[in-house]
Amino acid sequence: MMINQKKRRQQARLKQWTPRKNKHKRDLSYDLLYYQKSPNFCEKDQFLDVQGTTGRSCNRTSIGHDSCSNLCCGRGYNLIKQRRIERCNCKFHWCCHVECQTCSVEEWISVCK
Repeated sequence: MMINQKKRRQQARLKQWTPRKNKHKRDLSYDLLYYQKSPNFCEKDQFLDVQGTTGRSCNRTSIGHDSCSNLCCGRGYNLIKQRRIERCNCKFHWCCHVECQTCSVEEWISVCK
């Protein structure tokens, strides 16, 4: 008998906490409503001046907003070996003169397909 009474109390509580359906219209004054379809920023569209993501560099090791999976829209990426020249081993000489060497740096960059 005790078990049946506990079950009935639990069922009564569950019924008590079910949300009621609102029969009135919602106030939409604070909601964001879309009246036009958003452009697809993944694909190039000259009419809308959207460049697309093809050729964009991305970070293949990141899981954030700069990751290749996020920026490349699921198309994948290519690894490209890039060589650039930069100033390195700079030394300041008293007074007012800086001498630098020119270094060639090779690195792999990720570029969206």
